[in-house]
Amino acid sequence: MRLSLAAAVAALVLVPASARADVPAVTTHGPDAIAPFAQRFHSEGDPQDRGAWCGRRLSRDDTAHEVDNGAPRFHAILAIPAGAKSRLTELAPDMQGDALGASALLERRYGRAIRFDIGTSCGPQYLDISIMRMRRDATALRTAATQPNGTLNAVYDELRQARWPVTLPTEADAPLRPYNYVVWLDGPSMPDACGQATLYDDPRRAQENRNNMGGSVAVVFREGAGFCGADAVRHEIGHTLGAVLPGVAPHADGGGHCSDAVEDTLCNADSPTRSTGVFEGEFFDYGNDDYWDPPLGPPLPWWTVDLSRFLCAKPTCNDVTPSRSRLRRAVRARRSRARAA
Repeated sequence: MRLSLAAAVAALVLVPASARADVPAVTTHGPDAIAPFAQRFHSEGDPQDRGAWCGRRLSRDDTAHEVDNGAPRFHAILAIPAGAKSRLTELAPDMQGDALGASALLERRYGRAIRFDIGTSCGPQYLDISIMRMRRDATALRTAATQPNGTLNAVYDELRQARWPVTLPTEADAPLRPYNYVVWLDGPSMPDACGQATLYDDPRRAQENRNNMGGSVAVVFREGAGFCGADAVRHEIGHTLGAVLPGVAPHADGGGHCSDAVEDTLCNADSPTRSTGVFEGEFFDYGNDDYWDPPLGPPLPWWTVDLSRFLCAKPTCNDVTPSRSRLRRAVRARRSRARAA
């Protein structure tokens, strides 16, 4: 089994987005440190041939095969430093599994899902993964990683140069965009870290909340020969959706995290144990009092992640696996070709 590492404590840098009083401050957040092993849940969207991925090597969004599972979505990107070889074939199955695994906890807890951009030339059940060949090489990325937000800023800049429609954290205006991005960086990053993402300190409970406008980026770092796992993906996505808002959430630590349960996806490693002790792998807002509205109670008076356009109303929006009869036909066809060969 591949070691799946989650995200943990991070530092914060608050940067003024604009001199205008009505524009929220930018919480350019991270890096999130490597943390202990956490369990992985099965997602509704996992392909029947779990562990497999199939698709073309594209540097753009595969809109021709995009599944209409609603909007907006998280689009997956594999970022490759200049001069490095693409490891898409090797890494894509785990990227797909970790993306869907990130959604699985929300599916189990709330009957909701993180909406991903899915569908490739091989079928509707596969995560659409684009390749971004970076202008920066490994040496430049190591230099960027010496700065607190250097890696995240570098990824934003690379996406912008490659004409992906991101909204830079320092921009005062945030147009409504149809995608956020999860970027798996297959190159040097902050040491002993699992990821980094942007969180906007915007408590407004409104659809135009800056955390809801799209164009944000969650970066997942390498761990060993692969990447940090599903909990890290969910953690970084959680930040782009608006968790945990400093100054309003009762258990917010001021750094984009919470402190009330070690099993909470967004909480710190020194938080109290509330259940199994599985770090970041059991709750998505323990107690529903920081960044997710109480399912059976009145809503919280600030922005909460459950309001996000990037979450599906049902747990099955990524579940477009072909029917078992079609799968059986495909298996029989492959066997027939193998016998003929």
